[in-house]
Amino acid sequence: MSKKVFCIGVNKTGTSSLHQALQILGFNSVHYIDHHGNNIKAMIEYNYLNDLDILKGLEQYNAISDWDYPTYAIPIFKAFDKQYPHSKFILNTRDLDSWINSRKNHVLNNQAKKRANPTDPDPSLEWQVYDVEAWKKEYEDRHHAAMEYFKGRENDLLVFNVNANDGWDKLCSFLDKPIPAIPFPKANITSVKEKLKARIFEKIKCLFNV
Repeated sequence: MSKKVFCIGVNKTGTSSLHQALQILGFNSVHYIDHHGNNIKAMIEYNYLNDLDILKGLEQYNAISDWDYPTYAIPIFKAFDKQYPHSKFILNTRDLDSWINSRKNHVLNNQAKKRANPTDPDPSLEWQVYDVEAWKKEYEDRHHAAMEYFKGRENDLLVFNVNANDGWDKLCSFLDKPIPAIPFPKANITSVKEKLKARIFEKIKCLFNV
């Protein structure tokens, strides 16, 4: 089977940025939804539970991100490695507190959207549960499992933090690719300054009822 690149960190850790970066580097990358509108999480989970090729229906892609359900995430990334030997794995990571806040905001936003439109079929809005302690355990378990599983295989696993400004140098060295002459993509990342401006603007709107 052909070699692949698998992003195996939890979501909200730069998966969109990595997906775009891998596309720029020439990979046929898929992130959450395939080109036919199918949810790759559901496809991979079904394949795993039915002892099928873990990427059945997704064979054309050679880079995979935002693919997991927490319940099966660790055995699935091990299945990736066993079924697609000599592939590359990226443990996308992020400061824990920052990650928790990002997840919290995502869930609260989903809840607001569902309240506004309960019949919205967007599958991404199904994530409605707010559980900080469970999230922390998921994050810590995933990171520990990946580091233990790939111990002694430093050429196969890259720990990558988009929010800490990891970029082309680190990624391209790992994947043996030339560095593109464009900035590293920063999808869905809002700077501290932009967030502060947004908060100030909201306060001004409240003060002046605009």
